[in-house]
Amino acid sequence: MVGTTISDRFKIIRELGRGGMGVVYLAKDELLDREVAIKFMSSDSLSATAEERFRREARIVAKMDHPSIVTLFDIGKHEDSLFIVMPFVPGSNLRFRMEHRILRFKDVIDAGIQIADALDYSHTAGVIHRDIKPENVLVQQDVSELLRVRVTDFGLARQTSENRLTQSGALVGTVEYLSPEQVLETEIDGRSDIYSLGTVLYECFVGDTPFTGEIHTVVYRLAHDQPASPRSLGINIPEELEDILMNCLEKDLRRRPQKASELAQKLIQFRSQMQEGETLCAELRGQERITRVSRRSVVEPMIGRAAEITELLHRLNGAATGECEFVMVTGDAGLGKSHLLQELENLARARKINVLHGRFADHYQTFPYQGFGELIREYLHARRNTGQIPDFSDLAADLAALFPMLSEFEVFKILSPQTGQARFEDRQNIFELLARALSRMTEGKPIVILLEDLHAASASIEALHYIFRRL
Repeated sequence: MVGTTISDRFKIIRELGRGGMGVVYLAKDELLDREVAIKFMSSDSLSATAEERFRREARIVAKMDHPSIVTLFDIGKHEDSLFIVMPFVPGSNLRFRMEHRILRFKDVIDAGIQIADALDYSHTAGVIHRDIKPENVLVQQDVSELLRVRVTDFGLARQTSENRLTQSGALVGTVEYLSPEQVLETEIDGRSDIYSLGTVLYECFVGDTPFTGEIHTVVYRLAHDQPASPRSLGINIPEELEDILMNCLEKDLRRRPQKASELAQKLIQFRSQMQEGETLCAELRGQERITRVSRRSVVEPMIGRAAEITELLHRLNGAATGECEFVMVTGDAGLGKSHLLQELENLARARKINVLHGRFADHYQTFPYQGFGELIREYLHARRNTGQIPDFSDLAADLAALFPMLSEFEVFKILSPQTGQARFEDRQNIFELLARALSRMTEGKPIVILLEDLHAASASIEALHYIFRRL
């Protein structure tokens, strides 16, 4: 590519880096006699969706006018590749400074203030970045040693009014820097970028992101675990600064700074009280090697099952968007199936999704369809405590006949146990009754139903097939 002339205007000088969706080159704008950076999207990733995403980046960045955001000069197409033309920013990115241990304590604070200010500008314009990470923060330092940062690569950004371009369950972004709501596929706003910025600042001081390891492990822990505070890891930072970082990393986005400007103000106030000095961030980690090893050797929850948990999380995301998901968990006794379902339940309850349970047993030991009866009974118990039971009057007679244990609930007490029994000669009537009951119990919201011991379910398996297709 070196020496290539593009659109009779730009001449490629050298490659600057690769990552994400393409390659970035240093080039000469021969018309205006200036150096520029040109980002190409590789032709093998040029699907219709990818091209729209790339053009969207151009439209978004073209509207930006902020000193800490890399602007856009031009957009075009060369052979089969789309490209955008941006200012060439000499220097390095934040990752380079972290890896070469030349990042100063005060520089991190200054960078945090400038990034937060840039995010506040973009959020006010209705744009969420969604991929704040060290590689997307360009750093310059002038002769007076003042640090200037510029946020780049809005390729994963979206207007807050836009629909997602990703399929359900697909994670977009660099996993270690995602917010919990990105992992859980819930609605995101500017507070998601604040979490990611908190992760970047945390890494600058600690030397690692809050959660490390294989992708499925990071995904699980982002949704499930609390990050360790820097001081608990032996990092010598002021308690006030630690509070700012941990506030950004709150799982509950309502407890984070609600606007990036709030975070900028907190960092500015902290900066005003700092003593001048040249302390390097690496010097804060006195026993860095021991700390990093000990953090990476922490026993992970559900060892050997993180991939399965990630798959269940994707299915949960699908259910939350209105899809009907069915998952069968199989394996010999003692492999941890119940534990796996418990972790799914924890993830669901963290998202305020109702969870119901049912267990089947051999038909010689109990009545048919027991698991479904337990689901309904658990649901009615929970709703009775809130005083909000939906109208089951049109189903009550048949449900009471099928599940006598429901007679403990007021709506079923006045019914004869034999009412509706004749209808059950055709099992499809039973299947339809169960489907209607479960549909009503969802109340138009996601619900997780955990059915255990399906190997003993006999006729209930047919009912399950019917209900799944019906829903």
